[in-house]
Amino acid sequence: MNFENLNNHCRQLAFEGKTYEEIIQSPILENLSDAERNKAHSLIDDYIVQYQLIRQIKVKQRTQLMLATIVVLMGFFLLITTWLRDESGYTIGAATLLTGFYFLIKSYKKYKQPIGFQEVSPRKESMFNRY
Repeated sequence: MNFENLNNHCRQLAFEGKTYEEIIQSPILENLSDAERNKAHSLIDDYIVQYQLIRQIKVKQRTQLMLATIVVLMGFFLLITTWLRDESGYTIGAATLLTGFYFLIKSYKKYKQPIGFQEVSPRKESMFNRY
């Protein structure tokens, strides 16, 4: 088995939520030399960290979706209460509702995007990254 297939298999197992021990005990890793096994273990560590970071990003995006939904509901409630009381404060309710819809659409688009490696660990500009 070539190393690219092994790499893809380890990535798939890590992104399915398998633990480090479960991935190491898979039958594919048994027929490797020590150098290849050490390299595979390093890759498995990287994939597990990437998976955990992606899960954290998705939870953050879900939280933003819930907050935007709450703002939409608040705007709708404000519009209904001003309409029922026959007051002239429609602007506040409409602004809250539109702002909530804007953030709801924006956060939903962000949530549906697949997350790549660059968003998980972006390269920071530094004076030491010259070469």
